[in-house]
Amino acid sequence: SVTITEERRVKYDFSAPYKEASQRMVVAANEARDFSDSANLKDARVGAQIGTTGALIMQEDFPQAELVTYDSYPLAFTDLLSGKLDGVIVDEPVAVEYTKLNKDSADKLKMSEVSYSDETYGVVVRKGDIELLERINAGIAAVKEAGIDRDLQKKWIE
Repeated sequence: SVTITEERRVKYDFSAPYKEASQRMVVAANEARDFSDSANLKDARVGAQIGTTGALIMQEDFPQAELVTYDSYPLAFTDLLSGKLDGVIVDEPVAVEYTKLNKDSADKLKMSEVSYSDETYGVVVRKGDIELLERINAGIAAVKEAGIDRDLQKKWIE
């Protein structure tokens, strides 16, 4: 997934939005601190994937936390599960995967109730490739019209 941002639009074209999402903090199931309160992020070690919205949010909005960056989010979750991190900030679908769907971590982790952002996903297309962009947008429109996107949301996220 790629979040549509104005900075990214300079380099790439994006499809019509296909998913609304947010950034969520995933913490150990027994974590008592409420990370929706920025004061509780003081001195917290928070993992994020390099170049993601979550990493940018931590850098810009929560400089009191120690940001630990990773090449991929599975590495961050390995460190969270081993106690090397206090939390991992990721896209909501990834947070759901690790806190509800993954049999190895679902009982050990929980997702914050607070959303750290509102964002929209789109398909990235090479700048100026109008034909491909139109085909992708037609597919997205067909999926939405058939309600497939709502069905997937209910099955995997809610």
